[in-house]
Amino acid sequence: MLLKKTKGLQTKVRLWYQQEGKCLYSGQIIPPGELLANSNAFEIDHIIPQSVSFDDSLNNKVLCTSKMNQNKGQQTPYEFLQKGGGQEFDLFKKLVSGNKRMSKKEKKKTCCLMRI
Repeated sequence: MLLKKTKGLQTKVRLWYQQEGKCLYSGQIIPPGELLANSNAFEIDHIIPQSVSFDDSLNNKVLCTSKMNQNKGQQTPYEFLQKGGGQEFDLFKKLVSGNKRMSKKEKKKTCCLMRI
């Protein structure tokens, strides 16, 4: 497979690994071959919108499908998922809390600073 140099691909791969190969908002598995071959189908989302938090750090980013990112817009994951925008918030929370590759700080940020 020939890999094209794609902006942000390295960060996408890092987030993919950290998230155990899943879109946290939909719960869908992201096949590694698809991520590499069709990187534009996936986007890096600011968990807490950057316009609100001014935080562009890796701890405020997740990899998700482009559709989920567009639908989430400027909402927090809690707001988005509570409105039925992806998987149920309890499933999202379980997916994040059970992740062994994320630090406690990252888990708290991902669940919008709610206790998990």
